[in-house]
Amino acid sequence: MKKNNWSFKNKIIWFIILCIIVNSLVVIIRKTIENNYLIDEGVEISAVVTDVRYVGSKGKVKCTYTFKIKESSYTGSVDNDYYMIGDTIKILYSKKDPNTNRDKKFLEQIYKW
Repeated sequence: MKKNNWSFKNKIIWFIILCIIVNSLVVIIRKTIENNYLIDEGVEISAVVTDVRYVGSKGKVKCTYTFKIKESSYTGSVDNDYYMIGDTIKILYSKKDPNTNRDKKFLEQIYKW
């Protein structure tokens, strides 16, 4: 009879690795679905860049923008260095949840439409 070499510790380690992989896939798939939804159903509106920061050790630039719908303000961000504070940009947001929004230029670069 062959002995099972899977110790409890090994099972836990593999379970954690599997959870990390599944979580990563869910995040990637969710973002892709959101992007496709915004391209097909998103509402275009102007937003103003309110902050530009260098984040991380490699100097990645994060631009934060703000836009208003009725009396409510919403924010979003894009990681790129082609905007400056005060620039007006076009974004796409979800009618269902304006907190789901993307820079239109960003979506055009990724999906080439």
